[in-house]
Amino acid sequence: MNNRFINRAYLALALLVIGSFILGFCIITNSQGYFRRYLDTDIPFPYSLNSSTPSDWVPVIDAGAESWDNVASSYFEFTNAGFTLIGTLGYDGVNLVFFDINGDNFPPGTNTIAFSSTWTTGSGQNYHALESDLIWNARDFPPGLNGEPGLIDLQGTIAHEFGHHLGMGHTGPVGGPPGCGELITEATMYGTVSFGDTTQRSLHIDDKAGVSMIYPVWKLEGTITDASTGLPLQDAEVTADQVFAAIITGPVESPSQGRYQIPGGAVSGIPADQNGDYSGVILMQDVTVNVKFFGYQTQSLPVSFNPPGGIGQTEVITQDFALQPSPIVTVSGMVIDSTTGTPIAGNLVIFSTSNKPGTPDTAMGVVNTTDGTYSFDVPANENYEIIVTPDAPYPVTTVSIEDLSVNGLQLDIPIDPANVFLVNDDADNTNETYFQEAMDNIG
Repeated sequence: MNNRFINRAYLALALLVIGSFILGFCIITNSQGYFRRYLDTDIPFPYSLNSSTPSDWVPVIDAGAESWDNVASSYFEFTNAGFTLIGTLGYDGVNLVFFDINGDNFPPGTNTIAFSSTWTTGSGQNYHALESDLIWNARDFPPGLNGEPGLIDLQGTIAHEFGHHLGMGHTGPVGGPPGCGELITEATMYGTVSFGDTTQRSLHIDDKAGVSMIYPVWKLEGTITDASTGLPLQDAEVTADQVFAAIITGPVESPSQGRYQIPGGAVSGIPADQNGDYSGVILMQDVTVNVKFFGYQTQSLPVSFNPPGGIGQTEVITQDFALQPSPIVTVSGMVIDSTTGTPIAGNLVIFSTSNKPGTPDTAMGVVNTTDGTYSFDVPANENYEIIVTPDAPYPVTTVSIEDLSVNGLQLDIPIDPANVFLVNDDADNTNETYFQEAMDNIG
């Protein structure tokens, strides 16, 4: 049975920057998480323009399609199949692009610029697209070629609608389930445009990541384990210094407008699951990856893929990593008065500040010392912070340790006695912070 999914682009009179920019994209799927995609045998995807399309619009429409063709990490291709006399929505074997001058497909007062209607078939892993039509509301929103006042950018909006043909949903909640795709206003798949937009909506990194997830050229996968035990390292990450991969970041979202969607993102790290397995679509041909996990020695590896192999050709590199545990070493010493060298009693807590998956977010050790001595046993090659809360009249002191040596560290902590000792004996604590802040400000 064939189904039709309609994706709409909505008009905003002003393009506002809302909230923080979080990397993300959204892919139209079914309830099992299988993407709505065209079969490889359907690519290059031919689109036909209704014969009423002005000739000077054609190169701009083609440029919108070619923006997706130019994504090196995706093998999808569009092709212009010429003109057609067909000018109505229907499953008829023609992927139509039609500019509705009369607005026959749009009720008066609508804010819909254009919509894409895609017919699908199959279920489960056999779910796929058959045909897509694109209808533009030229009555209410005439296209513009160069950002003319009061017109809608033709190239960018065509690229947006063709993104729906590919199987991508909106970046942001417009027309999709809440939470599927973030508000990346500069993305081509963002759901609104403005009058006189001159950006022509060039593809954002998450647009490229989304189409690459559906039609991938390069993939990297494997397993990350503990070299000493062979056990999987859940949440260990394959990372790089730049955004280099695309992954799915959440479960299938609830239906909206008769469809399911699944969120994903362009990322600089691919996490391992509970079995230690990782998998990601790679966005660049050559990249150096690092495999990190707290308490283990980082591994680095250059990964190089072959040039794109053509439609349907996905190159998969399988690379397993066995991480060596870092040795447990000792950080020890004394807390002393900086002027007299006498021991200071107090409380010491050590935290890790490493920027690695698996880094504990709680204290890794606590020492209550009466004679100033302390000792912590922690993994080497990590970053730490020791917070010392000494007895009065000494101030709280913080000490940082970067890349702890495999030989451990002997570290005495000298503390200057406080010049002013503030005693609060006022039951009303409303004003005490002013005195404390004033003395902190003068050291």
